Amino acid sequence: MAFLFGDLLGGWLPLPAGGYLAAACGGAAIALFRRQLIPILFTFLLLGAAALQTARMPGRSAAQGWIEARCQAAQRACSRRLENLLPSGGERAVVKALAIGDKLELDRTTRASYRKSGASHLLALSGLHVGILYKLLIALFYPLGGNRRLRCVRSVVVLGLLWFFALVSGMSSSISRAVLMITLYEGAALANRPKDGWNALAISALLITLLHPEAPRQIGFQLSFCACIGIFGLYPCLRGMLRSRIPPLTAIWNGAALAISCQAATFIPVWLYFRSFPVYFLITNLLTLPLVTATLYLTVITLLASVAGAPAELPAEWLQGVVRLLNRVVAQIADLP
Repeated sequence: MAFLFGDLLGGWLPLPAGGYLAAACGGAAIALFRRQLIPILFTFLLLGAAALQTARMPGRSAAQGWIEARCQAAQRACSRRLENLLPSGGERAVVKALAIGDKLELDRTTRASYRKSGASHLLALSGLHVGILYKLLIALFYPLGGNRRLRCVRSVVVLGLLWFFALVSGMSSSISRAVLMITLYEGAALANRPKDGWNALAISALLITLLHPEAPRQIGFQLSFCACIGIFGLYPCLRGMLRSRIPPLTAIWNGAALAISCQAATFIPVWLYFRSFPVYFLITNLLTLPLVTATLYLTVITLLASVAGAPAELPAEWLQGVVRLLNRVVAQIADLP
């Protein structure tokens, strides 16, 4: 948190990076001798400001430009493959937005329907999409989860595919955060250490800010981390309010509790940026989440069949049908008074 605040401070008080670094060295010296919390936090705050000013220096964005170029090339390749598999129209536009973050084909009507119904977050790739793909990959490579060596192989394969998905989707802050947290979870599992969501969230925020100091100013970064705060802080309390032995009822309540937690945690930034609040967000999330999950699963199956040279017409047809139903549900909710 101190580093993030320092990053924001560096934007408000644009002092030279050398000045921030010199002050940070002074704070570190004080922290080394006195071993108190305040000098340590002060040091990290100044380091955050120095990181931002260093990133804004001329000639410091070559590596970032190279990464963005690779992301765009991978996204275009996947987009062309989807265009060959699916006919043009609203269904293909939504599939490309959900799968690889390509929104160029989305028309105004579709965008407005998703925004009014409270489903616009589905079109913006986030940790939700990463989590769905992660569960699918774990299920696909479950046979590799026997002994420790096979578990290591499974983790490497799954993480490699997730990072490839992050590359294709453009390495946004929300996607990077989710993949980083899953990477930390997998590392903790292999090391027989407990998974700590708060520590994983903090480490991912620190790494993203170090690599991209402008990230904390982006709405995607703020919404993603606010949603995670709601999930880790509020969701366990809401989930425990209903204890039922009926599995479908438990699943519905858990989904509702998750949606409420995310909306409550992101209410302030959503209102500040958009001056609106989706009234039917609970109904939207409960009805669309299964359809989005099926869409991503079918997209993966269709692409794998195409790459392997197997017939992909049948899964592509199923994919179109699911997305068509998704668009209809979103449009019906958007038309509610």
